[in-house]
Amino acid sequence: GLDVSPSLICSLVSINPSEIIISLNNDSSKENNAGLQSSIKNYLKLTSHFDFDKISICLPNKNDFGDMSTEDIEKWIEKKSSVDKEKQRSNILEESVSLMSKNKLPKSFASKIKKLESILL
Repeated sequence: GLDVSPSLICSLVSINPSEIIISLNNDSSKENNAGLQSSIKNYLKLTSHFDFDKISICLPNKNDFGDMSTEDIEKWIEKKSSVDKEKQRSNILEESVSLMSKNKLPKSFASKIKKLESILL
């Protein structure tokens, strides 16, 4: 699925992971990258329960992991290890504002976007 369910959030809270990587489908070849949009929604949703530093987005190199070879997965592991979280947060903020202006992000995320913005300033 493309949504972090309440039961998954409860499970994550109970295990208190040191890192959460959101990696949904990479629909970058399509006009509407639903995987990225859902990743951003889930990122913002998870910020209610986890520190921004614990959460990152690292989409697969291809549409999904099932389309990737072992070499592709190794490259993905390198990519996720080298994520510049501050730059990523800036990109997430920019994309969130854009999604909000297109009504593709619920208004309830506005406070989370402002919180992200305050962290970046």
